[in-house]
Amino acid sequence: MKVPVSWLVKYVDAPPTEEILRRLTEIGHMVEGPVELTDRGPMVSLEIRQNRPDCLSILGIAREVSAAFGSGVREPRLAELPGGERRTEHPRGEDHVCFLHIRGVRSEVLPEGMLGDLESYGQRSVGPLVDLANYVMIELGQPLHVYAAEGVELPSARSRSGRTGEMLRLLDGRTVELSEDDLVIADARGPLALAGVMGGGASAVASGGGDIVVEAGTFRPHLVRRTARRHGLATEASLRSSKLLPAELVEVALARFLALLTECGHVEEIELWRSGPMPDTTREAITLACGDIRRISGVPLPPVRSVEILSSLGFAATARDDGTIAATPLWWRTDVAHPADLIEEILRIEGYSQIRPDVLPALARTAPAATVWDQEEAVREMLCAWGYDEAILDSFLMDRVGGVGEGPEALRVENPPAGNGVLRPSLLPNMLSGARFLHQCLPNDSRVRPVPVPVG
Repeated sequence: MKVPVSWLVKYVDAPPTEEILRRLTEIGHMVEGPVELTDRGPMVSLEIRQNRPDCLSILGIAREVSAAFGSGVREPRLAELPGGERRTEHPRGEDHVCFLHIRGVRSEVLPEGMLGDLESYGQRSVGPLVDLANYVMIELGQPLHVYAAEGVELPSARSRSGRTGEMLRLLDGRTVELSEDDLVIADARGPLALAGVMGGGASAVASGGGDIVVEAGTFRPHLVRRTARRHGLATEASLRSSKLLPAELVEVALARFLALLTECGHVEEIELWRSGPMPDTTREAITLACGDIRRISGVPLPPVRSVEILSSLGFAATARDDGTIAATPLWWRTDVAHPADLIEEILRIEGYSQIRPDVLPALARTAPAATVWDQEEAVREMLCAWGYDEAILDSFLMDRVGGVGEGPEALRVENPPAGNGVLRPSLLPNMLSGARFLHQCLPNDSRVRPVPVPVG
């Protein structure tokens, strides 16, 4: 995740860049490469863990910085979405998708500050409406796609699997052949986009005005990954849609798009359409026993400090008289579901350096193993610990070293699995063969010895 510091400080008061990087590393976000200096200031790259899709956004990183330094977050302004939304013909689909139909749009160019933010991120300008969708995606982490309204039949719009033989011309000019392994946005006339990956060229927005449809959805991540991989597309949208994004983010992103559009343009009429099941957004409070924090980490944190840390991360947390903490997960944190997740949050903000290292006590010697196999395994582990390597020699002769196996006393197998089929008369022939091989490959001080294994 690329984080231009000039964009980050719009949401949070932050110290110098070096201090930001130090604390972000301490709380679990690895720095990926050196700091890049752009025309608008430094830009840092962070390696975001798979279970933290909320941090694939500037606002998500701002929330982490806020918790790390104890400062507040300036949440972006949202518009109010229209009530009385309409349902498409496919309410039983598996993906929750929303379509915001906006009529009478006029938006010639984005403000210079927003274009500068996109440029500092490395996102080239395409057009005011597409730029606005990209801005919201990078700011909040929810991919959006803008269609020309005449290219979408809203009553039948939905997500579905591709159909064998269907063709789709993408925004990058390529035409791809679809299959049932693809996840697409489509209407009754055919596919419109690769869901969560890239839009289609036929419904692309040509200018900054007219009627548009803005689509956002919570898709099945494994299908987005499969679709992107099948067509060799690794886009900013697929990077985010292939993670477990919260369902609430769909409407938040559409409300943010509408707020910015009304700030830098003009709209006349707005209508909201939904496809697929309504997501269940209820979240139960998680109960954490305060004693478990010390039991697991050894850090004696008082409950008031634990509640303070969870509150700084946005949790609704309270300490109870029975020695527990009740914390309700945030809507944007899809990775928090168990008490152990709360302990991880508390410890990483408090600092893993606070965990005192302890030397584990030596274990008492146990009685000899009960079986021959256990005794052999114990001998192997001990010898390997001393620097020996184990070489298991074949039951058949490796070669005819010293003329062994030439005489009539040799015992041959009629149907050997491989080789000459002569059984070794003792350990010696194959040990000699192994020693000769090792002498050619290893240093001159190598030795080969048989190891007797005590039994009984």
